[in-house]
Amino acid sequence: MNRGVDLLEISGGTYEEVTFFTQKGVKKSTKEREAYFLDFAKAVRLESEIPIMVTGGFRTLNFCNKVLENKELDIVGLGVALI
Repeated sequence: MNRGVDLLEISGGTYEEVTFFTQKGVKKSTKEREAYFLDFAKAVRLESEIPIMVTGGFRTLNFCNKVLENKELDIVGLGVALI
């Protein structure tokens, strides 16, 4: 029986300080950029063919489509963006 890896999700965060609702304490550079973990996904893509999902910082449909078209990742994970 094959029990390999089907998908690698790259994400991050903490439940210790819930700042995602207020943006309190979030750096300006973090607020302004999209896809916080896209650089990690690019590094993984160079080393592996495992499908990659990135969650964190996606805010615009255009950007989501761009990274998918560029094959930088396979799935856009949405969490706070849906709230």
